[in-house]
Amino acid sequence: MRMTSLAVILCLFLAVPTAVCSTTCLQCTNVNGKTCEGKPVTCDGDRKCFVRSNFLHYLGEDSSSITKGCVTENIPCDYVGYLDIGGANSSTYSMNIKCCDGDNCNTFGHEIPEENEKFEGKTCPTCVKLNSNEECVPETDMVCRGKDDLCYTYVGTWRDEVGNEIHSSEKGCLETFLCKELFGLATGMEAVQTTTFTCT
Repeated sequence: MRMTSLAVILCLFLAVPTAVCSTTCLQCTNVNGKTCEGKPVTCDGDRKCFVRSNFLHYLGEDSSSITKGCVTENIPCDYVGYLDIGGANSSTYSMNIKCCDGDNCNTFGHEIPEENEKFEGKTCPTCVKLNSNEECVPETDMVCRGKDDLCYTYVGTWRDEVGNEIHSSEKGCLETFLCKELFGLATGMEAVQTTTFTCT
């Protein structure tokens, strides 16, 4: 009998320690690219593995990142989400989370599905302003994707992957999960200081 089958039987019927019942997943992060070489880590219990792909088109520049690891409670499986800013400085943040079952199954790479969400949903004011801690004044309104159910306002400071601090203010469209998790998942940057962040 294979060791994997034996481990499953032991977990189900013999109540052996958690280590036998735990999944192992590849874990790594690359904040400035589409590939990363994951090392096996033991998950907390019998969990799925995931690969999260991020793509950011911001003020004319593109960047990608990828993260692999064990699924936790705040990570939805088989999820695709977007954040959009309209107007003259239109920008898009895209995220795709794919999950799988089995030890070290998350070997697949960066993938952002083709955008097929129609812009026919909620209407939000939109603008973006860099190098300022003042709230930007909307240039216009934008029609959101059908999946985007919230308007957001952000004012604060980011730190990019090389340590530069970026002051910005934004208004646009997003959906509920990104409102809750955006700043922990943003491509290649961390929130240094958040002055304002609201979703309505």
